Amino acid sequence: MRGTIQLRSKLDKNKVGTYRIEISTGKQPDGTYGRIRETFRGTKQQAELRKAELLIKLNKNEYIPDSNMTFGELAERWIENVRVNLAPNTHRFYKDILDPYILPEIKDLPVSKLNSVAIRTLINKMKNRKTKRDTDLSNATIGHIRSTLSACLQYAVDELELLEDNPCASVRIKGSSKMRKIKSTDVYNENQVRAFLEAAKEELYFMYFLIAVSTGMRQNEILALPWDNVDFRKGKIKVEMAIKQNTKDGIIVGDPKTQTGHRSIAIDRALVRELRKHKMKQNEQKLKMGPAYTEQNLVIANELGKVVNSGQLRKVMKRIAEKAKVPYIPPKNLRHTHATLLLYSGVNPKVVQERLGHSDIMITLNVYSAMLPIMQAEAAEKFGELLQ
Repeated sequence: MRGTIQLRSKLDKNKVGTYRIEISTGKQPDGTYGRIRETFRGTKQQAELRKAELLIKLNKNEYIPDSNMTFGELAERWIENVRVNLAPNTHRFYKDILDPYILPEIKDLPVSKLNSVAIRTLINKMKNRKTKRDTDLSNATIGHIRSTLSACLQYAVDELELLEDNPCASVRIKGSSKMRKIKSTDVYNENQVRAFLEAAKEELYFMYFLIAVSTGMRQNEILALPWDNVDFRKGKIKVEMAIKQNTKDGIIVGDPKTQTGHRSIAIDRALVRELRKHKMKQNEQKLKMGPAYTEQNLVIANELGKVVNSGQLRKVMKRIAEKAKVPYIPPKNLRHTHATLLLYSGVNPKVVQERLGHSDIMITLNVYSAMLPIMQAEAAEKFGELLQ
């Protein structure tokens, strides 16, 4: 038996990508040639090890075809494959939900039989389950059970192609989690943005604030943005990675929050000019600091070239807001400011969704639904003006 490995996606900064492993099992009794295919996420070395593991199992007749895979086997493969792209805390969180709640109930159930009915049965059973203190599981915990199960089954859909659709999609849990809706007090209006950016011009992290309000990128995407992903000529920023965790030992970088988080965002000429200026200032800072400067090729970095701490961003933003005489909002809300300004100006919500990297346009519409009545009133006024 022979096996091949083919790279199916672009490698990220940590040399992690998606590989298709294919092993030929020779001529079958019916005259056809058999083969086993598996999608694997990791480094090339890890993919080689997985191929070797499959060959050993096949030689020992211990290989279980994906079509007969149980949920327990799926969960084991999923949790190992996603380890490279998750912060340690997130990976531990998934394990803490899988091991005590999900696996004891459906570990031996074939993945092919995991439909929405089976999932609702599991959820209802969890609702009647008691904790060690003889209290009901909270709605939040039940919501975490559903979301963990959904993430695992999405892997079965996207990577292993065991299922056509995610059966969790049609299962909703009343009161388990509510999507936070953005209100007008959570964001800056046009005049407040101008005042804030004017007051921030001399700050070290001015470029962070400008990128956030101009692109709608997530905070962890901006802080992980390398200069290689800024295309000055075409006026685009390519989003390919995000900071998952910032520890004393260094940063952990992985994929953006969602698959659609991988995106290319068009930027205006004014932002391109400011980015060029910022790069020149950063080069001057490198010369000034000499060996003390840590070169990480980051667009946003502190005085020593290292990743900026989110707490420092909040501290600076409070100072700027006070100087600009505008209300303080968290730095992350500049992303929402970008979205609401686009929606107010009449930009198609689909375009806003793509810029934000939302996986579904309904997320965009739900998050900003509180702003829709105001936009509806403005639309009515504009339409009246057109008729007159």
